[in-house]
Amino acid sequence: MSQLHNDTESLLTINQPSTPKSGVRIKPGETDITILERIGSGGFGDIYEIIQHDLGRRSALKVIRTENNSSENSQDFLRESLISAHLDHPNILPVHSLIRMSDGRLGLIMKYIKGETWKALIERNVDKSEWLDYLDANLEVAAKVCEAMAFSHDKGIIHRDIKPANIMIGKFGEVLLMDWGCAAGYDNESDIPGVPHINSCTSLTGTPAYMPPEMATRKADMIAPHSDVFLLGACLFHVTRKKAPFASRSIAEALAKASADKPERICSHPAHWPIPETLNLLIKDCIKGSPWKRVQNMTSLRKRIRHVQSSLSALKILEEQRCKYQSLQDLTLFSDLRLKRLLEIREGLGMALAHDPKNTEIKELLSLVLRDAYISAHQLNKNLIASDLAAHAEKLELTGDHTYLNDTDPILKEDAIDDNIPPESKWFLAIPRAIFPLSSLSLGFIWSLGAQSHQGIMIAAIIAVFWYGLFGLLGIPYRTSSTA
Repeated sequence: MSQLHNDTESLLTINQPSTPKSGVRIKPGETDITILERIGSGGFGDIYEIIQHDLGRRSALKVIRTENNSSENSQDFLRESLISAHLDHPNILPVHSLIRMSDGRLGLIMKYIKGETWKALIERNVDKSEWLDYLDANLEVAAKVCEAMAFSHDKGIIHRDIKPANIMIGKFGEVLLMDWGCAAGYDNESDIPGVPHINSCTSLTGTPAYMPPEMATRKADMIAPHSDVFLLGACLFHVTRKKAPFASRSIAEALAKASADKPERICSHPAHWPIPETLNLLIKDCIKGSPWKRVQNMTSLRKRIRHVQSSLSALKILEEQRCKYQSLQDLTLFSDLRLKRLLEIREGLGMALAHDPKNTEIKELLSLVLRDAYISAHQLNKNLIASDLAAHAEKLELTGDHTYLNDTDPILKEDAIDDNIPPESKWFLAIPRAIFPLSSLSLGFIWSLGAQSHQGIMIAAIIAVFWYGLFGLLGIPYRTSSTA
């Protein structure tokens, strides 16, 4: 082991001063890499998967294409490399080193991410049952991009080309924003060398299908962090509609759409599947034509996204509990098992309401469940549970008629019970209560005619009342529809 340690130390000190001094510049030798395959492409460069032999790891190499190897493109590439190197954040793609290829072209060695672009995630086929999970996953990506851009804006840098194709999602859910070729400084606080100020960037840059009006019309003095907010809002539009907001057959057509006075009007277009109104409103607030009316910064946008995610969680719980409630039709009407299931559904809906207190659909279903559970508890003589359910309904001030919860009139309680019985069961349950008393009265009447006496009718009436009362104690209804 000591020999291995000595060998390692000797390798590390080859061609190095025995005692490195502060301020001494040490130039490394040539980078030893092997290019494996091309894995992507950008505006004027390609991205390759490589092996760095000195570290024994896979990395990615971005290099200018031969036909684009001009002095101007080299300067842009160098500027992008410097910006990427200075933005050290968990949600920004890390860069390792800048190299010069044997033919003189610049290359940037970056972290290799095994995964897919956000665009690939968005373009997957999603059925209605997967829609809420799909929205939640994409909102999580957007929230991570907000964190990256809040950091970048704090450094005085705006991206200007946020789009699904420029965001990588790793195998373990990592979200990494990349491609800073269009980035620029928007104030005087940036300490990154060589970064142009936005006021000097007069040429059209970015992707027209997602572009805010101030970029499409080249109003450099209006481009600021709210422009990146627009771009991320446009990505969310793509998520919900399965197409970019200004997707067109030509760049000119896309620019014309992006230059419209009120681009937020496109939020009236139907979504791929229904979406929560909170999400549609968020997108609308991001892509307003006036920069000053948008969500103003990435921190606020992230907060709004988290609120929408909470609403989605509520909707997912609501759908689960709705299915459970519908399945109760297969259980005995007044049974301990059915009451137990109702109480479980009540708890689940309470969690949903905690996520989204203003959701009327949750309140409506919870109102039905509380009513159903109260009636079951009352019939099963579980008075403590019934009282708890009544208190729950009053505390939440749920919509609907809840007079049955505190009513002591047995006739009104029976009305409530009768309302709770499925229609297909009412006729079946009403038959014995109707037939036995009527049969008793009929037999008594026939006997009275034969005996020419009223005693038969009196006895039959007493028997009929007996049957009526007995079935009342058993909880069998005596009519097939409730009275008002």
